[in-house]
Amino acid sequence: MKQEHNIDNPIHRLFVPSLFIAFFSTMSPGIISGLLLIDISDSFNSPIGIVSQMRTASSFLGIFSALIIGVLSTRYDPKRILIVGLAIIGVVGLGCGLSTSLAIMFLAYSLVGIGNAMTSPMVTTMIGLHLPLERRPSAIGWLTAGGSLAYLIGSPTISYLKTVGGWRLPFLIYLIPLILIAIFMTQISVPRRLEKSGGNMGLMEGIREIYRTKSALACLLGVMLASVCWQGLVYFATSFFRQRFQLTIYESSLVLAATALFFTIGSVLSGRFVSRWGRKKMTMLGSILLGVCTALFTFMSHFWVSASFAAIGCFFGGIRYASADGLTLEQVPGFRETLMAMNTASTNTGYLLGSALGGFMLLNFNWNVLQLSLGIFGLISTIIYWRYAKDDICG
Repeated sequence: MKQEHNIDNPIHRLFVPSLFIAFFSTMSPGIISGLLLIDISDSFNSPIGIVSQMRTASSFLGIFSALIIGVLSTRYDPKRILIVGLAIIGVVGLGCGLSTSLAIMFLAYSLVGIGNAMTSPMVTTMIGLHLPLERRPSAIGWLTAGGSLAYLIGSPTISYLKTVGGWRLPFLIYLIPLILIAIFMTQISVPRRLEKSGGNMGLMEGIREIYRTKSALACLLGVMLASVCWQGLVYFATSFFRQRFQLTIYESSLVLAATALFFTIGSVLSGRFVSRWGRKKMTMLGSILLGVCTALFTFMSHFWVSASFAAIGCFFGGIRYASADGLTLEQVPGFRETLMAMNTASTNTGYLLGSALGGFMLLNFNWNVLQLSLGIFGLISTIIYWRYAKDDICG
């Protein structure tokens, strides 16, 4: 495509860093809600298992939004969709920061699903549109690292802001400024699409092509199952460490930052691993070891052993995330926007199932049962990738 060589001018050299910042900023609502879940629950006098369902509501909206984005992406420029998605997440920060009831908090936070449905598939799609094949694994690795660095940098920052002004403050003076920076960087550095990736073929033909491609369907199912598993580390782990080992918010933020560092390392290294062993093998390796670590870390009676299992799980989670996105991106090259929107819908379905199942297990059983049940999904995901996914293009 013409635009694959359009990144060479001075402004567009900031193309990948701009997507990095965009992905970084969209992770912030999840970090705030995960790190401060207990405090939000206490503020509204509600059980953790109930308040955690705002993530379920967000994922539910994200599923349907992603399907709509699949339609819009064939008609509108991905850059425009990305900017609107970022603006919606900015509205989330304002709504959550000013919420006066749990109902308002649920309503505001649920918009994260819409915002992420617009941002996540577009940043990945634009890598496929504007970068040559040999640069994509590294770019996706750095993009994924942007999400994990949001935890590394954001966790202690959010903890400090909570200490200074309560759990609402991070939404207002951390999330919103980040979103504004991301919108500005996207506006000046991300090129527009000169041609539609699907040419003259219609949306329905693209969907039919995706559903005719067994490997593409396997990737969508695999990412959904792995996303169920991932909730055990990215959403519930912080509250587990706070309750089981009586950690303070600041200590919990350091644990979250450390696990994010391991995820970042895995994401960045994934580009090298993929170039050597291929997307499918690295996706399978990441999925199975993520599942094992998720299932086992709450069974460890010593803090450092438990935290180490969580960190290792995040390392392989980073490898899985970047490798799986790269694998999915190349399944149906003519319809990347539609496929990646469906990928986001599958991811949100996994998040919905993971948070709903986790909340149910926590209300009726305990942390061990919760994490064991979520970890199993990582193992099932590995089987799906192994049996049905294809990686015809290595590196």
